[in-house]
Amino acid sequence: ESAMMLMKLLSEPSLSIQLAVLNATTTWDDDLAIPLCLEAYRIANIKTRQTAATLLSQRTGLTLREWRGSIDQRQAEINALAATHSLKTNLLASLQANPAANPPLDELRAQELNQAIDQLSDQDSDNDVAAAARLNQLSPQDLVFLTKRFQDLSTVLRSRFYQEFLPASFPVFAALKQLDSGELNIRRAAAHELLHSSQQGTLPQLLTSQLAVKIPEEYDALIWRTVMQAISQEAPESHRKIAQAALQSPWPDIQILGCQFTQRHHCAEFSSDLMRLFDSSETSVLIAAISAAGQIGNPLLIDGHTTDPSSRPWEQLQPHSLRSFLPHPHPQVRIAAMIALAQLGDPQGQAELLKLSYDADSHVRKQAIAGMASISKSVSIPMLVRMLWTERNDQLKQEILTQLDTLVSQTHRPPTLDQAKTLQEKVDCWANWLDSSATQF
Repeated sequence: ESAMMLMKLLSEPSLSIQLAVLNATTTWDDDLAIPLCLEAYRIANIKTRQTAATLLSQRTGLTLREWRGSIDQRQAEINALAATHSLKTNLLASLQANPAANPPLDELRAQELNQAIDQLSDQDSDNDVAAAARLNQLSPQDLVFLTKRFQDLSTVLRSRFYQEFLPASFPVFAALKQLDSGELNIRRAAAHELLHSSQQGTLPQLLTSQLAVKIPEEYDALIWRTVMQAISQEAPESHRKIAQAALQSPWPDIQILGCQFTQRHHCAEFSSDLMRLFDSSETSVLIAAISAAGQIGNPLLIDGHTTDPSSRPWEQLQPHSLRSFLPHPHPQVRIAAMIALAQLGDPQGQAELLKLSYDADSHVRKQAIAGMASISKSVSIPMLVRMLWTERNDQLKQEILTQLDTLVSQTHRPPTLDQAKTLQEKVDCWANWLDSSATQF
């Protein structure tokens, strides 16, 4: 009973309430705590989901990676874990059979909303006033119901909801409406209201789907930056559409925002958009697009192969693939390309990154360290340990040690590392560890 009560509280938009629910489970048995944490991971806001992932990892040793993704991605991850690990699947199924994320509407209220929508659709002026009165005071539960029905509504009726009923009940929808204003200051204030709402909880799907329609017409860079910040932590389909619009924008600073979203959320479907940006004359855009390309896991970007199966081999090489940037005159573009190629598992990129670790400039070597830490562990860890052995700069040695602590789990680190007191002793520990035949990553 307590578990079900706390499950219902997870539907509260307040971050403090959601976190309090998770804190209440710390002394519970796994049978109850794990399903509740899984439900928080599935339906709560992003900060709560991140906390739930941490608690689940502590209890089960499992790593949940989709806390920034869509609810469908998180549900698929939960289903996969439930199928392959000894989670309490019976209790999980029981709790999911009574979802607490959005408590169901009272049957009479659902009938009332359906009747009001039908009356508005009839375009009868006498019924219109009464129907509108029912829709001018909507609750969060009403919003969930409307989201399910919205695609069945006519274009005219959907527009009326966005212009009249939703703004009357929810300030965040009033802000969305104000993005249509001809006054720049009003639109900027509206964008900040969207950002503020996103920091309190997940933006409603009905809002972000309409925002994806509006934002491509916006020309103000500050509004774009604010909107991109508001959607940056999560990646459902509507957020991805906004990010793709940023990638396709004619303005370089907005293109960079799209690249940053793509990099953060590993949006492989934007490969073609990134490749188009490889033609940019703006160095900052080039670096952002190349950096994003290294994170999305599409090997076609290495040599720029087209996906057209009818093209001949010599027609499949693009002039601006990742590899084509290795001889680029700008050093930061070259470095970004080396790191991106290495991240995609390209041997030439990994070899170039290793060369970079011997550069005379300590700032360049620091970039090499960061790049190594972002590629496959089986490749990066030996590279970092060897660089640790040859590095002369104590600050960079400490940087490498920090990266190794992040990459290598506590159980697999050198057994004598905790006893090492000096920097050189720590270096020796790692060097001996790498030479050991029992080394595991």
